[in-house]
Amino acid sequence: MFPVFRLTPLLALLLAPSSLFSQQNMHFIANKGQWPNEVTHRAELPGAFVWVERGAIVVDRYDAEHVSRSHANIHFDPTTENGGMLKHHAVRLRFLNADSASMVSAELPVSGRYNFFLGNDPKRWASNAKAHAQVTLHNVSPGCDAVFREGRAGLKYDLVLAPGADPNLIQFSYEGADRSSLRNGALLIETSLGRMVERIPLAYQVLNGQQSPVNCQYVLKNGVVGIKVGKYDPQLPLVIDPTLSFATFSGSVSNNFGYTATFDNAGFLYSGSTAFGNAYPTNMGAYATNYGGGGSDIAISKFDTTGSFLIWSSYLGGSLAEMPHSLIVDDYDQLHVLGTTASTDFPITNGAFDPSFAGGTPFTPIGLGLSYGPGSDMVVSKLSADGSQLLASTFLGGSLNDGLNSAPALKFNYADEVRGEVLLDPLGNIWVVSCTQSQDMPVSANAAQATFGGGSHDGYVARFDPLLTQLQYGSYLGGAGTDAIYAGELDAEGRLYVCGGTNSNNLITSPGAVNASFNGGAALRLRSGILCGDRWSGIGVSVRADLRTHGRTDPERTVQRSRRRAVHHQARSGSRCGGTELARGLW
Repeated sequence: MFPVFRLTPLLALLLAPSSLFSQQNMHFIANKGQWPNEVTHRAELPGAFVWVERGAIVVDRYDAEHVSRSHANIHFDPTTENGGMLKHHAVRLRFLNADSASMVSAELPVSGRYNFFLGNDPKRWASNAKAHAQVTLHNVSPGCDAVFREGRAGLKYDLVLAPGADPNLIQFSYEGADRSSLRNGALLIETSLGRMVERIPLAYQVLNGQQSPVNCQYVLKNGVVGIKVGKYDPQLPLVIDPTLSFATFSGSVSNNFGYTATFDNAGFLYSGSTAFGNAYPTNMGAYATNYGGGGSDIAISKFDTTGSFLIWSSYLGGSLAEMPHSLIVDDYDQLHVLGTTASTDFPITNGAFDPSFAGGTPFTPIGLGLSYGPGSDMVVSKLSADGSQLLASTFLGGSLNDGLNSAPALKFNYADEVRGEVLLDPLGNIWVVSCTQSQDMPVSANAAQATFGGGSHDGYVARFDPLLTQLQYGSYLGGAGTDAIYAGELDAEGRLYVCGGTNSNNLITSPGAVNASFNGGAALRLRSGILCGDRWSGIGVSVRADLRTHGRTDPERTVQRSRRRAVHHQARSGSRCGGTELARGLW
């Protein structure tokens, strides 16, 4: 390779006055088919996504303040503000003299692999996508490469010129901007989400170990930006470093919100969250996405035992909204996920028990930042130990909403809507405990309760084979009022204990129950029972509205707070779940 000149513009996406960039490392994730072919990599910034193309990058900004207020804010309904739409504005920084055959390479690999199970077409799923700290767009002008990486203030790019390359041939434009202009030497890029400003670039050469300044300025004509360089030594590297800044929401902004977590036998940590940003903007300029129209996927991440280093991260979802409710890891480190979805194209595996979305009625949980426009089904999925394979996945639902505790009588706390739990028995069978509004849920011949009990919701229990192809057991649990199951546990003999809430006065109770009748009043009432074949043989356990549950607590289970909601950690698979444990959670 010949010696090079180096021009170093700094594309600093400044979120003034926030210091969020110090909290987040930018990784360029490779496209292995999960995104359109024109995309080579994608990176995340607070309030924006960066899409890398051949000869261009796309900066897709969104209304980060709106996103922040829609999460963990029980007084904010995202479907009522801006018509339920989230504002975006995408601009493309296109290098106009880029070689049509230019390539993009990635350097400086970072830890972790990324997997994408998006939609119901396995051909579009992607596994083991690598991430790098730097990407290079080759030949953005004759003899010039553009090298992008994270700088102190955001996204930094160097323009690297080979000997004989002409810096006057470096030309670029901002497609999708409302207007571009020069004012006092600064380049102003107007968008619907505010002004982006590219400051006067500084230029210098290093002569005898000292920086020697070089005059440099922007040139703008008919929307095309060039760089005019003063006198310099063409045999030495030349560094140019303008900055591109824009102000967005200065609070704590993330596109990823956690709802559940667990750990495996070796102590590796797993988190389940919602994340959006996998949708590539097809047009530049201002646009909007609908909260009921999705863009929110289930994101599962595995970290080392310290929680410091990402091992893998997998995205699971369809074209609409998803949310994870519960995680559990088996003795083979295979991860099982219980969630809810509004997507007809949620990824489902061949031979799944239920390959079709049944849906229900529109529902928007307050403070969770998403909406189930066509209603909800439960989904149960199983990932391989390295997160790169979707081993099994099925819908679970009837004709109304399933998996969402939306009953006002049972909703008292943040995220009460997204309870339920996935469990494993000693044979690797997969249990689900949750709630439903559907009167046509699948039930088995030996169900403890074969029909819907009444009211708006009933509790629901299901057991599947390890590949989620057969329903081995299905039963309602509910009375004439409103009922929901929040959590469960299996003992060493495979008997199931559940707890939940009810305002029904005719729930099934067993002989000798501690409390066989409904007490009434406004307090929540949680019940636990043992499911033995075709009958519930457990006893009721009363609790007060502050959601303190009292019972023996297995030392392998803990409750921790996360985003103002208790997140339930399951230590191991059902092969070592013991005791009649009821976890104690203080909300």
